[in-house]
Amino acid sequence: MKNLIKLIGIIALVAVIGFSFIACNNDININNGDTKDDGKKAPPSFDTTALNAVINEAWGARVGVETASSASEVPTGKKWVTESEWNAFDGVYKTAVETKANPSSQSAVDSAKTNLQAAIVTFNAAKKDGSGSAITLSGTITVKNNGQIVPYVVIQIHDADYSFSEIIKSSLSVENTPWSIITKPFSTSTEILFDIIGYDNDKYENYLFQTSVDGLSKTVYNTDINNININLNLNSITISGTFNLNYNEQTIPSVRIDIFKKSDNFKLGSVDLLNVKNNVSWSTNIPSQTVDTDVVFHIVGFNGPSTYEYDRLFGLWNQDFGVKVKNQNITGVALNLITISGTVSVNNKGNPFPTVVITIWKGDWRWLANTELKSPSANTPWSIVISAYTSDTEIFISVEGKDENDEEVFWERTENRTVKNTNVSGIALNYITISGTINVTYNGSLAPIVEIHIHKKVDDDYITGMTLNSPSANAPWTIWIPAFTNDTEIRFNVAVGDNEDNLQWSDGGVTRTVKNSNVSDIALNLGNITE
Repeated sequence: MKNLIKLIGIIALVAVIGFSFIACNNDININNGDTKDDGKKAPPSFDTTALNAVINEAWGARVGVETASSASEVPTGKKWVTESEWNAFDGVYKTAVETKANPSSQSAVDSAKTNLQAAIVTFNAAKKDGSGSAITLSGTITVKNNGQIVPYVVIQIHDADYSFSEIIKSSLSVENTPWSIITKPFSTSTEILFDIIGYDNDKYENYLFQTSVDGLSKTVYNTDINNININLNLNSITISGTFNLNYNEQTIPSVRIDIFKKSDNFKLGSVDLLNVKNNVSWSTNIPSQTVDTDVVFHIVGFNGPSTYEYDRLFGLWNQDFGVKVKNQNITGVALNLITISGTVSVNNKGNPFPTVVITIWKGDWRWLANTELKSPSANTPWSIVISAYTSDTEIFISVEGKDENDEEVFWERTENRTVKNTNVSGIALNYITISGTINVTYNGSLAPIVEIHIHKKVDDDYITGMTLNSPSANAPWTIWIPAFTNDTEIRFNVAVGDNEDNLQWSDGGVTRTVKNSNVSDIALNLGNITE
């Protein structure tokens, strides 16, 4: 899995390296004293040309290298380094990429280049030969775009969910250029698919397209497979538009936009954006289609200057913006997003939950997006990105607390609220625990089902409840309820029975005044309930 994560990051950087050079650097045009039309001094730009070349070299040094603790873990014919050797190189590499994306001075750029050059030497010297079992997948490849051979490509082979993935670079001066990839034998027969990223330069900058190979798959097990002939003949069209998201007034370091056919989730293309602010343009090439084809978008934001190398800020999957493609360029595709944000305060009897999941749902219970917080303290900020709407739309928010085994401990939802096309902030998800013990029997025996319901006393409004199965004497119980802004009196109803259709209700005989702090030691002593 670690090698897969590294590989996904490398694949993303294939696209990002060249793109970021255009997006973040004005070639070698130093303009420390220039001003914009509005009279404000323009931010300085610096010469990152040499740094960019070294980053490209470093990327090439990483491709195909695995991490392992011994040679036997790595297929014969492949190179490997230890985890610590990889991390040392990766740290310098990321610093260089970050410096190129947001240079603070020319000396910082030059220093990043020098450090990365030294790291490449050290990393290459650390590479060792694998000695483990290996199989080779090979064949020929021809890739044409609008009738012309694409001179440089990256070939990615992967399984259906990308849990396995390998890449190689290849230059294609002629049709039917040989290619091969060495990998480990598979433990079971596995269907392998193929993606291609095309370039017009040997630096693998500014990709022309990134797409899957339609109709090509191979079942791979533990033997070599040859004669895998990749023939990709594209008639590309351009799809372009704007990316519109005010991300809490912050710049998003990088965003990946993937485009898929809606009918079968076939990947048509991708684009990476860097230093993303509200209302930025995007454009990419995708294969033309023979019929009108609905497409959907995956949109993922990251907290670093290369996609999939850094932690995810947000992710939206299968977003339908009503876009159809065929054989003509498509313009004006507005990817309009909004943020829903606030704070959360919830704990498990005073202790932080290891994981809290906040999810936004459409009013009809359609899942929209979520975020995970690790051991959040009181008033921890949260933010979730969703697609904007063209009309008022009802949503609600759920809060789930999980234990150290990732098991659900509690789940609660808010009331519906209306959103449209502007950010919504200041949503306080504050919960307190009401807990205690219960003593009750049913017809002289353990009660098969016991339901505890909490109501507001003043108007008997139901707040929430829980179910216990055959609770013993002094069985503990805990219920999470929304915190109140004022002192509020609550009461308890308890239902006891042998099945959900045969419950005997009883007043718990207990009231409490609660507000915004946990309340414990509530004893619900109901004795024996008879049918």
